[in-house]
Amino acid sequence: MDYFPATLYISNGFYWPVIDDALRSAAYRGVRVNFLVSKWNHTNPLMYQYLRSLNLLDLIRVKLFHIEEWDPVIPFTRVQHAKFLVTENEAFISTSNWSANYFLWTGGVTLNWVGNDVVNELQSCFDRDWNSPYSTLI
Repeated sequence: MDYFPATLYISNGFYWPVIDDALRSAAYRGVRVNFLVSKWNHTNPLMYQYLRSLNLLDLIRVKLFHIEEWDPVIPFTRVQHAKFLVTENEAFISTSNWSANYFLWTGGVTLNWVGNDVVNELQSCFDRDWNSPYSTLI
């Protein structure tokens, strides 16, 4: 849902490049990365600079997934809340947004899966959203 290689929500924040470094390292090794991030009314505007930076790399493509608000606005809706990573044979499904706060200080839940059933289903979900009219290149 959210991607921010730093801390959020605290006054003495700091840069936390663990995920960012992993994405860049994968691209450097020749891995193609398609990265889909939600855009909604609670998106931190600074997130776009990090996404644009990733998108400059040849093997990383970043898209924003944006669903227009309805009237009346219902808080914390109309956003893709999914948080997962899928490779050819593994999947990572989590409750954590991809920022330092969620990985350092919350008790989120993560499922790591090896095997075709879940991997194929998640890839299908990703492809559906990646190719939908709600997704646009950053």
